[in-house]
Amino acid sequence: MLAYPPFRELLIFNVLFMAVIGSLGVFTVEYLREESRFDVATVLYLSAFSFIGALVVLPIVGGVVDKVGSKPLMRVATGIFHWNRHSIYFLALLVLNAIAFAYIRRLHESPGAGSFEPSLIYARLKRSPRFWHR
Repeated sequence: MLAYPPFRELLIFNVLFMAVIGSLGVFTVEYLREESRFDVATVLYLSAFSFIGALVVLPIVGGVVDKVGSKPLMRVATGIFHWNRHSIYFLALLVLNAIAFAYIRRLHESPGAGSFEPSLIYARLKRSPRFWHR
């Protein structure tokens, strides 16, 4: 199999990828100790529990993959990934729209706006130093 170039490239990629992923645990431990101020025992317990959790879940997920197949599980995982990503975008859009709505509403109610005319609101925005071009 090693004489087959696509397999050899895939094997080299997987070895390099696993080496990089395996080395990232060092940064997690350093972060937990320095930034989060966990003691060494807590960091070791957290690392051990994550490893034990992966070992416990692996046979269950392996059995499901054997029964269902990998493609439906990949579709579910991709759907969850996209739902999470788009829900974060939707939440950010909702927050930004709420802030903008509150600001425009305050702009209408502030003295000097005169009325709800868009041209007057635009003129008031132009005079505001917050919206000047830099």
